[in-house]
Amino acid sequence: MIKFPTLGITALEQSEWPPYGKQRFFFEDMVNAAADLELNFFFFSPFDIYKNEIEGWFFDNGNWQRQKQKRPDLIYDRAFSALETERKELANFRQFLKDESLKVLNPVDMALLCDDKAAFHHFLQERKLPTLEVLPFESLATVGIFEKQFSYFIKPKSGSGGLGIYVVKKTQVGFALNNHLNDENWHFESLPLLKDFLSEKIKSAQYFIQPKAKIFDFENAPIDLRVLIQNQGGSNYQISGMALRQGQAGSNVSNLQSGGTALAFEEIAEWLEEVLHFSTSSILEQVKKISFDTCMAIEQKFGEFAEIGLDFLLSTEGPVIMEGNARPSRWVFNVLADRYQDEAEKSLIYKSQRAFSVKMPAVFAKNFAKLEKLT
Repeated sequence: MIKFPTLGITALEQSEWPPYGKQRFFFEDMVNAAADLELNFFFFSPFDIYKNEIEGWFFDNGNWQRQKQKRPDLIYDRAFSALETERKELANFRQFLKDESLKVLNPVDMALLCDDKAAFHHFLQERKLPTLEVLPFESLATVGIFEKQFSYFIKPKSGSGGLGIYVVKKTQVGFALNNHLNDENWHFESLPLLKDFLSEKIKSAQYFIQPKAKIFDFENAPIDLRVLIQNQGGSNYQISGMALRQGQAGSNVSNLQSGGTALAFEEIAEWLEEVLHFSTSSILEQVKKISFDTCMAIEQKFGEFAEIGLDFLLSTEGPVIMEGNARPSRWVFNVLADRYQDEAEKSLIYKSQRAFSVKMPAVFAKNFAKLEKLT
């Protein structure tokens, strides 16, 4: 009997859409799409990684089934949480992956770099890749930082969905502060008062500040560009898809989790050319070059990896990288397919991008397992 390699996928179980919440649909689609790859899939909690025999899940013939098996030799890390206690446990899990030299689709240190937004910006700056300046939280007490820049983002080093982000702006009578959705606002006469207020709300050591880039809102809402780059093996990186994300009107963030939506790039192409004075093709070529240059820089530092999501701001200086995500979502392609469901050809494009992006981690895993002689 031929024994196929097993890809172990770590994720936290959810009560809504069990066993894995919205990720369940991604996992089911991946298993179905990879039916021709001679690869097994085993889903389990990252907190069970320390056991030699693990109880987890298989998905087969449309059903989720509980089963025990030995710890897989190849891991696809899809675990994340907003809870502080679970985040600490996940940090221990990833340290164990490193200590035991377990094979992971995205190297642990590469994923940790992406998790630390300030560190990722420094990584890009050192390699002269276009990104935004970052400053330590303590800089907020320095009035001089507002001489050239009137607005700053105050961001958590780790986090997602735009949660925990604040914006501070110098006004004629002091400093205004608002949250990521711009539905909570405060005003302070001095920076020390603002800094003291924030220090009570957040763990300042886990935050950094960033000049608010000169970007353009579309219909009074922030936009950014999500680019998904994936590797089928042999450093063959390719863009699986890209989509504009538009936040709610008046918001400071564009994340889907914070109420944003998705747009096709061509929907704002004419507007971008009028405002930025760049041709659409020029902007996209820049995004592609920066994306591949970033992948090569990451591989040179950490080794070959399976995928990354890069978020770009479209600024007056051209596209700049806002952040990287080593556990990227593909949900944006579903949103786009639904948005254009009355335009069959366009909707099919995004359905195809979703299908392709879902299968790619399995393709990389199969090729990686073959290279490493895993069974």
